[in-house]
Amino acid sequence: MMGDNNRVLNYLALGDSYSVGEGIDPKDNFPNLLVKQLNTKGIPIVMDRLIAKTGWTTGEFIEAMEQKSWLEGEYYDCITLLIGVNNQYRGLSKQAYAEDLERIAVKCLGLVRGNADRVTVLSIPDWGVTPFAREKAVDPLQTSKSIDAFNELNKEIAVKSGFLFLDITEDYRKRGGMPECLAPDQLHPSAHIYRHWANLLAEMQEDKLQSP
Repeated sequence: MMGDNNRVLNYLALGDSYSVGEGIDPKDNFPNLLVKQLNTKGIPIVMDRLIAKTGWTTGEFIEAMEQKSWLEGEYYDCITLLIGVNNQYRGLSKQAYAEDLERIAVKCLGLVRGNADRVTVLSIPDWGVTPFAREKAVDPLQTSKSIDAFNELNKEIAVKSGFLFLDITEDYRKRGGMPECLAPDQLHPSAHIYRHWANLLAEMQEDKLQSP
């Protein structure tokens, strides 16, 4: 039963480089920091699986999950999903993104036994604010508009599915380009940013995970 202190809860993190923590020590990615935050709050939880890969689009994620038979027979108390930046970066269609996300949402709902509020979808960060984007001569305004369009679909599908939704994009636009907020590759976030995301997620999830 959820919130039973005699049982350790299990957490599934899904996504791409932002879940991996590309360019930094894996212990400082947001899924690991979320577990640490929840443990500090007295919630016994471990990250049972992290299924994420740098560069994955939603289509590539689905292919990988199909090879795992979508974790058939496995169930989780908590799932985070952050994916889509590579769809946007590669100029893939928003319609295909939405269709993929619908499929992923259905599978996530099954993995939490229909407890939709145990799934949290994070918005796509705006990589256009980073030094990497400037080096590539990327138009930050165009990138921002494109990411907003993907995030509209992201949020719409999350809300329709009954999932929690965490907007990390606006805050990231303010801080994502600061030196202390960047990994060495000058594109991905540092532990400083991931710690902030983990704090926000822990605040959202604490009451849910303590409920029966």
